[in-house]
Amino acid sequence: MTDQNQIRVLVAEDEENLSHQLCVFLRGKGYHVTSVSDGRAAVQAVRDEAFDVALLDIVMPQFDGLEALRYFRSEADPPEVIVITGNGTVETAITAMKLGAYDYMAKPYRMAEIDVLVKRAWEKRQLARENRYLQARLSRVDSTPEVVTQYAPLRAVLALVERAAPSDSPVLVTGESGTGKKLLARAIHRLSRRSGPIVEADSTVLAESVLDVELFGHERDAFTGAIARKAGLIELGSNGTLFIDAVGVLSAKLQAKLVRALEQGSFFRIGGSQKVAVSTRLVTASNHDLQQAVRDDRFREDLLTRLSTVSVTLAPLRDRIIDIPLLAQHFLTQMAGPAAPILTPDAV
Repeated sequence: MTDQNQIRVLVAEDEENLSHQLCVFLRGKGYHVTSVSDGRAAVQAVRDEAFDVALLDIVMPQFDGLEALRYFRSEADPPEVIVITGNGTVETAITAMKLGAYDYMAKPYRMAEIDVLVKRAWEKRQLARENRYLQARLSRVDSTPEVVTQYAPLRAVLALVERAAPSDSPVLVTGESGTGKKLLARAIHRLSRRSGPIVEADSTVLAESVLDVELFGHERDAFTGAIARKAGLIELGSNGTLFIDAVGVLSAKLQAKLVRALEQGSFFRIGGSQKVAVSTRLVTASNHDLQQAVRDDRFREDLLTRLSTVSVTLAPLRDRIIDIPLLAQHFLTQMAGPAAPILTPDAV
């Protein structure tokens, strides 16, 4: 179970006393609670913020709980909904279940039952996310290892990576262009057995403003053209791995934002006021000497310290000539399958 402070609950209830009691109880249980008093406000709240669970009264002003639920289901990542019904509205609650609600409760109810249902709804949402991640991973499973080598120094690097992969420690991979830094990042992710995906950002191909949005996301109406909330890569890599290539070219502004996110364990989407927890494992790569960049005041020393808890360097192929026949045979087999011919000594 995650810290319950991370479980965000929306209470949509038009009875003021009942809404107040619910909010006080749930906050006492450690949940982050937001309350609204009508269906339109509930829809706007879900558009503005990310909620894990919504407690939705069927009978509300503006428009009712069923209409609000239909709006919820059109969102990219909607909360699990627990419908609250009054006497004589159980049939309506069953209709809500058919529309995708997690469960319903009839008034009057016990607060302890609400607590149990919120936890179960949150667990269902987490399992659904993890299942999506696992399906994505299974769809691209490749039994071939990412890095093929018989070069002793590189085998030592792989042994270190295998030991470090299951931890949450950030990993910095350095080496010239083409040495396989991205491949190693994918190997680290595979060996980590983290349930989330690996997401990748290339600092060399995106302008600073675009990379800022890619990494941290934005809220609806944060700037012209931001018609909906967008989750950044740090958020999309939840329980997985974020790989930032060419980290050495990050602007001073992005370096500062990244340091702050790593120090505080949270960040704000652009235009947002709600903290988003950092739960992704960071792997970065650079083909520049970051120590020299620190000395030249082009890279923050505190950021380098946080990124390089585990640090490895990949040798260029010219230093590992012993791997060339191995790689040639590997690529030939990849192209031609199991029936691929064996390279002759002359071919080698």
